[in-house]
Amino acid sequence: MISYLKRKEINDQLWNTTVQKAKNGLPYFYTWHLDNCCKHWSALVWEEYKFIMPLPYNNKLLITKQLFQPILTQQLGIIGNGLTANIAEQFLKNIPPYFKYINIQLHHKTPTIDTNDKGTTLWPNHIHTKDNYVIPLDKEEEILIKGLNREIRRNLRKLATKHNIKPINSAQIIVDFYFKQFGKKLNLSLTTRQTIFNIMDAHLKHNTIEIYGCYDNEEQLCCATAFLHSHDRLISIFGGPSEAGKKIYAMHAIYAHVIKKYANTPKIVDFMGSEIKGVAFWMRSMGGILQPYFKYEVDDLPRLISFIKHRKWKVSN
Repeated sequence: MISYLKRKEINDQLWNTTVQKAKNGLPYFYTWHLDNCCKHWSALVWEEYKFIMPLPYNNKLLITKQLFQPILTQQLGIIGNGLTANIAEQFLKNIPPYFKYINIQLHHKTPTIDTNDKGTTLWPNHIHTKDNYVIPLDKEEEILIKGLNREIRRNLRKLATKHNIKPINSAQIIVDFYFKQFGKKLNLSLTTRQTIFNIMDAHLKHNTIEIYGCYDNEEQLCCATAFLHSHDRLISIFGGPSEAGKKIYAMHAIYAHVIKKYANTPKIVDFMGSEIKGVAFWMRSMGGILQPYFKYEVDDLPRLISFIKHRKWKVSN
């Protein structure tokens, strides 16, 4: 019932229709996102594309292919209406054995509890949770704004005249702005820059992204933030403030703008989470509540290769 398909064998229309209709779907699953965030991906597909699981991979280990989590893609895994823990387990067991190392992240709606087995968690040796924060917008604007940290609310009121929030309809503007502020500091390559541009541009062409800029009183852009907008989620996928923007709470102002715009709707602001304590604290200060997702890791590498890989990871982090 589950087939392994190479990228060229995938029917884009059937795939994207499944993504669009899936109650557990996310914009990361669209073919135009996957095609731009990673060079290589294949997939596991249930009959008639009822359930799908993209498999982004690379050849960095030389001796074998590895599954990995691509840039600007927080959550993947298996989607489709009616997904159960048993079906999810079948998909994971059907990952081809030549992927000797798997390090992927499963979306927050992945059923990991088999209710027919007394609540036993599936794959306990290979899965653990990661933190993400979201703001459900199904309340009145006043209530949502009160959810912000008191100091943030005070500063937003005090600096309101310095905030001019405008939509940005160009991937080039936000990418150029970001790399001017953070490119050297984060040691980001030209290849990474092009990949980010391609992702932003593809979502603009498919109307699945909203980009906002905060301009100061001199009409200088001091913050830019992009939100993937799909499946009732506004996912803060990319962006940041300049030094001048930090001083006037420009990033906070953009989030407050989005919260006000979509208040009292079923939409959700998704911060894309963070394991960094300071960043997580900032997300909570904006009213974010915890919504965990899952990391799935399997290491079947030869012992020496596994040791070298993990030692290199520890040194680089």
